[in-house]
Amino acid sequence: MVQPTPLARFLPAPSFPVLFLGLLAAKLAGVAVLGITYEMDTVTYLATPIPFHHPPLYAILVALSRAVRPDAWSIVVAQSVVFSAAAAAAVRRFAAGSGTRFAVAAIVAVEPTSTFFCANLMSESLYAAALLACFTATAAYLDARAPATRLVWVAALGAGLALLYATRLAGLFAVPFFLAVLLVRTRPVGRAVVHAVLVVVVMQVCLVPAKLAYLDRYGAYTINLFTGANLWNSASVLYADSSIRRSPQTEFERFLASRPADPVTTADALDGIPIHGADSAFTRYVERRPMTVDERRAFERSLGATATRLILENPIGYLERFVIPNLWKPLGTNELIPITPEAARAVRLALGHERAVPVTYKRLTWWIATAAWLALVALAAVPRLRDARAVALLAYVGYTWAVTGLVASISLRYLLVLVPLLPLAGAVLWERGTAASADARPDERLEPRADRRRSPA
Repeated sequence: MVQPTPLARFLPAPSFPVLFLGLLAAKLAGVAVLGITYEMDTVTYLATPIPFHHPPLYAILVALSRAVRPDAWSIVVAQSVVFSAAAAAAVRRFAAGSGTRFAVAAIVAVEPTSTFFCANLMSESLYAAALLACFTATAAYLDARAPATRLVWVAALGAGLALLYATRLAGLFAVPFFLAVLLVRTRPVGRAVVHAVLVVVVMQVCLVPAKLAYLDRYGAYTINLFTGANLWNSASVLYADSSIRRSPQTEFERFLASRPADPVTTADALDGIPIHGADSAFTRYVERRPMTVDERRAFERSLGATATRLILENPIGYLERFVIPNLWKPLGTNELIPITPEAARAVRLALGHERAVPVTYKRLTWWIATAAWLALVALAAVPRLRDARAVALLAYVGYTWAVTGLVASISLRYLLVLVPLLPLAGAVLWERGTAASADARPDERLEPRADRRRSPA
């Protein structure tokens, strides 16, 4: 049980509206100080609400914001509202005490990475909001006792996972994690399995409108058509010494074999050169002739199959030449996102936004976040502080780092989006610690009465 703090005598625990308005004011003030930024992919989100290379949810948010007012501030305000609402709900769920809730809300309000993502015209703020919503629904599900209430939160988790996946492909990796939490923490096992299945069903139902839109536009019942290329980028470090080069099977493999042997280095793969380089085999193959949507889908499947064969043929080499350097990459390098003149012109025409500043993600930021994460992990390992909610929040950070490192070149923004989870875990551990200390402390108010009973008549 959470013990009341001295602050609770004067101020009640802040409600959702108070938390939301405070966080929103802080984020918008931070955006005004930082200035609005954007990246190369912003142009894709501006072009259409059903982008070919990205899931649609952020592009839809951009389109709706521009319908209200066609400038950059309308988008920034919209994504700040969404993030602040999700963060307020999460703070209210994970921090019960008045003092703890004020402290965590203040940390989330001034925390710079989420403020930057609210100022940046990219999908990270929306992805962070959907992730916070998933954790809030999961915690509420675990806290609920009434069967009907649990079903409500099962549906909420399914919807949250749909939003997560519809924002970024990485959301698909979150599905097995949250299902595992339900299966491990719910008893009896039969109920856990039923609820996990319901989560998947609700998620798929929520994705139907988006998938139908893609089916109508691209002829594919999916919301992302760029997965094969990403895996090829990772596995291409193995191609030069592989049997695929000696015995090509697909059209793309024969095209590769016809080119001069030019091994892809680890640095190339970590920088995305195999799919973004102007002279890469991938770029040259795509530029040979325009592809129909069906041809591009078939090409993506072929790329994924080729990459999978490379990895299965040499898994040790894949670990040594890509995975391990990729896992170290966020701690070892800064990341500069340049703005091309074409992208600056497109953003200026679409939004009237003149500021074209290259975005830099700094490794120092992730060093600090990693140190905080490791400290919280050490605290969560203390038996009297251990709490399933904190463990889940902290485990997700490590899980995302590891899974992303296995399949795709890690961008620092993929990990920095997880930073808002850390103060929530800290709040849970703090309240668990204060409750444990209160339980261990003798109740001094009973001692005088006990003394009176022992004194002679």
